Amino acid sequence: MKKILSILLLVISFTINTFSQSWFMQEVSPGAFLQSVKFTSGTNGYCAGPPAVIYKTTNGGASWFSQNTNHQGYLNDIYFPNQNTGYAVGELGDVVKTTNAGQSWTITDVSSTTYFGVTFIDATTGFICGFESILKTSNGGALWYPVSTNLIGTLHSISFLPGNPSVLYCCGTNGILAKSIDYGETWVQQSSGSSYNFQSINVYAPGSVMVVGEGKIMRTVNGGENWLNSPHSPPTYFRCVQMINSTTGFAAGHSGHILKTYNGGLNWFQLAYYENFDFSAMHFVDASTGYFTRDDGRVIKTTNGGGTPIGLIPVSNDIPKAYSLSQNYPNPFNPTTNIKFAIPQTGLVKLTVFDMLGREIETLVNENLNAGTYNADWVAANYPSGVYFYKLTSAGYSVTKRMVLVK
Repeated sequence: MKKILSILLLVISFTINTFSQSWFMQEVSPGAFLQSVKFTSGTNGYCAGPPAVIYKTTNGGASWFSQNTNHQGYLNDIYFPNQNTGYAVGELGDVVKTTNAGQSWTITDVSSTTYFGVTFIDATTGFICGFESILKTSNGGALWYPVSTNLIGTLHSISFLPGNPSVLYCCGTNGILAKSIDYGETWVQQSSGSSYNFQSINVYAPGSVMVVGEGKIMRTVNGGENWLNSPHSPPTYFRCVQMINSTTGFAAGHSGHILKTYNGGLNWFQLAYYENFDFSAMHFVDASTGYFTRDDGRVIKTTNGGGTPIGLIPVSNDIPKAYSLSQNYPNPFNPTTNIKFAIPQTGLVKLTVFDMLGREIETLVNENLNAGTYNADWVAANYPSGVYFYKLTSAGYSVTKRMVLVK
C-alpha cells in the first residue's frame, strides 16, 4: 500500500510540476463565471462576466480589481479597439462602453436580446452579434443598426484580419459560418458541412480562418470555399480559439483542455488539462504570453507559449520517404523517455506500450495525423522496473521495439 501511495504521489508531483513551469493561476473573483478576457498592453487587461462589474489588471494579472458598470446582466464578451476605449455586451440587449480605460462605463440600450460577441475594425466602426442578428455602428456605438444576414440561429463570434477590415467572418449555432466582403453590410452563409454549434472564430491570414465549437475544430485556407476538419484529441466542447500567426495557435474549452497547433491547424496537441473546470475565453498578447478565463473566477496565465505539449509534438512537417520508428531515448530510462516516429502519409496512427506479458498498458497516440515526423513521450512513473515494448501501427505498417525502465 505504501508503494502504491508513493507511486501516486510521484505521478501527481510530476504533473503539478510540469504544469507549474508553464501555467500560473491568478485569482480574479472567487466563484465568478468569467466569460471574456482582453489585454490592451502587456500589463493592462480586462475580464468580463458577472453583472455590475468588469475586472481590470495593470500588472499582467498579478492582481485584479473591480470596476463598477451598473449593468445588471451577465457580460459575454469585451473588446478594446484602443487603450482607452472598450465595449462589452451580454444580457439585456445593452452595450457597455468606456472611454477612460474603465474608470467609468456608460450603458446604451440597443434591444432586448442577448449579445455574445463584439468586435471593432477601427475606433468608430464595430459589430455585435446575437440571436439571428448582427448590428453595426459607424459612430462609436452612439447608434447601432441591423445589417443583412438572413442567418437562422444564434451568432456567437465575429472576426476580421487586421489590415483587411472589409472581409469579416462570423459563426454560430447549427453550423453557421458566414462571410462579408463589404465591411459587414451584407453576409453570405458558407457551407460548413456541419450542424455543430460554433462558439469562436479567428481570422489569422488572408483567406485563412479557424473556428471551434461543439467537439469540433475546422479551418479554411481559401476564404471559406472549403472548410476542413482539424484532427484533435481529446474531444471537447471548445469555447475559444486564437491563432498567433499562420502556424501557431491555441484552442480551449470545457473540462479544462488547452490545445496547441504548430502547423496551421493540421494537428492539435494537448498542452494542459484542468479537470472539472471550463475555459471560456483566451487572449494572447504575444506568442509567449496568454491568459485563459475559467468558470471559477480564476485566470490561467502562461509566459512561455504553454510549454511542451503533453505526450506528442510535431518535429517536422517535411514528408518522410517511408515509415520509421526510432529507438527510444534515453534507454534505459527513468521515468520518462522519448519515442520518435515518421509517417509518409496522412492517416490513423497508433503508438502503444506493452509489458513483458504482451498486455497493452498505455496508448500514447491514437488519432489521425498528417504526414510528418513526431516525438511522443512516455512517462512511466507508475510502472515498475523492467522490459517494455512499444509498437507503431499505421496503414498496414507495423513495427515493435524494446525499451528498459530502470528505477
